[in-house]
Amino acid sequence: MKVWKSPVFYLGIVLVLAVIGAIAAPFIYDWNTYRADLEAYGRKITGREVRIEGPIAVRFFPWPSLTATDVHVANPPGLAEPEFASAARIAVRMQLAGLFSGDIQVESVTIDQPAITFERMPSGAVNWQFEPSADLAQNELLGRVKLDRITLNDATVRLIDRRRGSGEVKLKVPLATLASPGIAGPWRLKADQAESGGRAFAITINTATWKSGEPFRFAVRLAASDGSGAAFNFDGSKRDDRLTGTLRIEPASGADGKTDAEGQLRPMVFTSKVVATFDAVALDKIEIMPRNPKDGGTLMSGTAKLALGEHIIAQAELVAAHLDLEQMAG
Repeated sequence: MKVWKSPVFYLGIVLVLAVIGAIAAPFIYDWNTYRADLEAYGRKITGREVRIEGPIAVRFFPWPSLTATDVHVANPPGLAEPEFASAARIAVRMQLAGLFSGDIQVESVTIDQPAITFERMPSGAVNWQFEPSADLAQNELLGRVKLDRITLNDATVRLIDRRRGSGEVKLKVPLATLASPGIAGPWRLKADQAESGGRAFAITINTATWKSGEPFRFAVRLAASDGSGAAFNFDGSKRDDRLTGTLRIEPASGADGKTDAEGQLRPMVFTSKVVATFDAVALDKIEIMPRNPKDGGTLMSGTAKLALGEHIIAQAELVAAHLDLEQMAG
């Protein structure tokens, strides 16, 4: 059989033309014509106005990818800040095999210079609760999105509580990574060099899989990047505006595994059950004890309450059956 009569020959021509088309498509087609469609889908996902003010680029070979620049997500009406988030560039890279199976397998998402503002108004309304459109919420499409890794480069996070009148806290995060197998989680966020007020600290957040109607479980760890001071750990859940869980404060460890012995006191550990809202924190079953069990058992126990207004008002009842200051000082 002559080669030009073979079906394999024509199949090869089709494959070559498909590859050439995938390579050439970004150069011969103006993907910016889809700007309105992408913005409309962004509105469906977030319930907010979404604008893409920069160029849009799509590539199919050697892997499918979408890049959008100068992206903005608006706040809901009535908030002082006009935008919830913006990014200089968002690049999404997908796996081609997933498209044939009906899944959207996102291999990586890179977000450059994101700026996010979390804001609470005097009325108590917040800007981080999104409302996807009803048809999208009932659609199975988001459940078919498979994620891998999201990287945030040079991020800025602002925390504004106008109800408390406590001003603004700004975090600079040179690098943060998020990982999750899907939109619903479980999620893991890690940032080793976040900076605020001239101090660098490490943040780790882990969540369980989100399930409608159930409390959202998560764990947070916050510690100085250089291993000094104390490490704060919270493990609990959120339902509506109420947090419940366990708080543990212990001496942080440096790269060598040693704790920072500030004041030359023996390392102590603080544990407590926590019930918290935006306006109050209740600490129950407080225990303060040496980190090393060989140094003795619980030194203090009790309860405490904090009222979180423009000023923090704290009340505590602590009991010590026996307190050896010489032992504490080592």
